[in-house]
Amino acid sequence: MKTVCANILIFLAVVCTSCEGRRESQHPSIDVSRDYPKEEISWQAIADVEYVPLAISDDVLLASYDRLFYLSDRFIMIYSISSGDIYIFSRDGEIISHFNRQGRGPNEYGMIKDVVFDENTEEFFVVDIYSSRILVFSLTGKHKRTLTLPNEWQIKAYNFDKEALLVYDDGGVTAGSFKTMPYHLISKADGSIIETLHIDMPQRYSNMIFTNNQVYALGLSNNRLGGGKDFTLADISCDTVYRYTREKVLSPAFVRTPSVHDTEPKTVLTTALVSDRFIVFTITSLDFESSMRGSGFSVRPLMYDYATGSTTEPVFKNDDYPSLKWDGAYNEIDIPANTFAQILDPLELKDAHEKGELSGYLRDIAAEIEEDDNPVVMIMRIGGV
Repeated sequence: MKTVCANILIFLAVVCTSCEGRRESQHPSIDVSRDYPKEEISWQAIADVEYVPLAISDDVLLASYDRLFYLSDRFIMIYSISSGDIYIFSRDGEIISHFNRQGRGPNEYGMIKDVVFDENTEEFFVVDIYSSRILVFSLTGKHKRTLTLPNEWQIKAYNFDKEALLVYDDGGVTAGSFKTMPYHLISKADGSIIETLHIDMPQRYSNMIFTNNQVYALGLSNNRLGGGKDFTLADISCDTVYRYTREKVLSPAFVRTPSVHDTEPKTVLTTALVSDRFIVFTITSLDFESSMRGSGFSVRPLMYDYATGSTTEPVFKNDDYPSLKWDGAYNEIDIPANTFAQILDPLELKDAHEKGELSGYLRDIAAEIEEDDNPVVMIMRIGGV
């Protein structure tokens, strides 16, 4: 397998919403074919930057590819796709607990596809990649119940409210047997469908292909929790980016041009970072032939500033770690409002320190780091909003 690691609310007075772009609308437009001016942005200039080293023990050893999936004032949470472990750290990086329920039993998951944490009930919702189930566990890993989904669903899940999960179904897209309305609210109690969002996509495109016994895939964040309260829905097959509120109001927020249906290879738009100050989109060409030749996918960010209405191509820099690359295109975390987080690999930090590339508190952390230490979580809280 070869993997290459996707507050303007207008009242929507229609029952079913098409994904065709509305060129005549007043929603901001993003032209994915246009060259926009580059803008270098220091994280320290727009955000408070914090570094949290994660504690280590004999049985809490993280890999660089493990996924940060939850951050709050109380917790930092990470799961491992390869091992099936779920790790719970305090906000200052101390180990609280961890558990692993990977297996073939009725109350176990075969492999983690996604994890959602509800802090109010202290429940984990683990999406099993091998079955149409969501298994619910307590904070200590005790099985509480299992939600059964339609057999063909392959979902990404989000915490919506006390009763529901928001799920996105991409089952059958690669094979062409997809559902045209993939967004649903499902019950946290039993997995039943509460509501289907009326976003109609008669044509849907896949971010992966199968060829020569290999999978070529691009990780894309189709949906994102914006401002800690609303959802930004930016499907790669859709010309319109939507805002979906906790009050269940669905509204067009942006329109992309030209239409995704008119591009070849498909040039797709997804969200990378959402805040009250600006939104960053990721523009990607699904050029699988170039990827198979080793060139990778062409990816660039575009940032829309709400205050000025301007669009630029941002180049984010960390003054404490200038060589660090921003991984926003693949970062999808349940996180507080106007906050972004990124995992820093300890080996890379150690190497950067030895080269004299670090400064500030991050340099002090790296000076003490060992090769087998757990990662450091970098947290940026965006100001001026």
